[in-house]
Amino acid sequence: MALVASSELIVYAPGLLGPYAGQEQWQATDWPTLALLQKLLSRAGRQITDHPSADDYSRLFAFFNHATTGNELPLAALSLLAEGHAPGDDYWMRLDPVCLRADRSDAILIAHDALALTEAEADALQESIRSLQDEWSISLQRTTADHWYIRLPGDMDLRTTPLSQVTGQAVTGRMPQGENYIKWHRFINEVQMTWHGHPINQQREQQGRLMATSVWPWGGGTLPAKTDVNFDRVYTNDLIVQGLASLNNINCQPLEHATQAKVQGRILMVDLSWRQLQQQQDVSGWFEALQRWQATTLQFISQTLEKDKALQVTLDFGGESTYRLSRQHLHRWWRRALTMQQIVLNNS
Repeated sequence: MALVASSELIVYAPGLLGPYAGQEQWQATDWPTLALLQKLLSRAGRQITDHPSADDYSRLFAFFNHATTGNELPLAALSLLAEGHAPGDDYWMRLDPVCLRADRSDAILIAHDALALTEAEADALQESIRSLQDEWSISLQRTTADHWYIRLPGDMDLRTTPLSQVTGQAVTGRMPQGENYIKWHRFINEVQMTWHGHPINQQREQQGRLMATSVWPWGGGTLPAKTDVNFDRVYTNDLIVQGLASLNNINCQPLEHATQAKVQGRILMVDLSWRQLQQQQDVSGWFEALQRWQATTLQFISQTLEKDKALQVTLDFGGESTYRLSRQHLHRWWRRALTMQQIVLNNS
């Protein structure tokens, strides 16, 4: 009797099940009804995750068999690789322009899409700190108006916070730390003074647009070595994950293509968009996104499981446990469907 080749789909979507502040006090009527999601997660097998780190990127590095202990994760080098450049053996760090907006006793960081710098504006701002680059021996290059990279002579012994984790958040407690943190705080202050009152910012302020008031260093390191990882395909819209796939010569496609292809081999889907909703505490946006995800991705998974008895699906929402699904799990009709409140609180 011929063996049936098995396929595996791993879905990593941290934050898809929250948590959100104060959700323990929500009433039952505050929660949406998501019949398919509730049915599948109620019937799924649960197991303790193999990647216990609470940090999204550390967990992703574990998926790709990369060590995550000790040094800063080399997110900048991977991002540069994903954007079609060759990082080589150099030490790279992201240095993206941001807006720091005063908020009571702190400053809130705003970047990228919300800042919406044009290439001409980025040219002018970069040129204005050219003397600083020379003084500090920094080689700066851009791939887009808001993706800035610096090449440095070696390990900076710096611990930073990825931009995605601080966007929309207060910067206190998230500034660079480490042996050279004083130097980098001074550099950031120099940039802030140079850009304060810059004609570009004056013009943006007159137009009611956000000003580029500072830069945010993050993700320093050298490109890691290729590892022994056996994904056949990766679907994601995240640059870091695209870089990890490229590093390991894995076919990588946009996340929206995932539900248009047949699941064959070992597939990884990574959706980090849920974290932004969490950071914004956008509960209504979260509920709407859950409805869309159920109607697209989860519907695709359910239909594929019904057709393929050899398919194994792992749903990882960044909690302490993961959900395992096969066609057998779908037919556990005796398991009562949990409410969304129960599912979310159990995942936290």
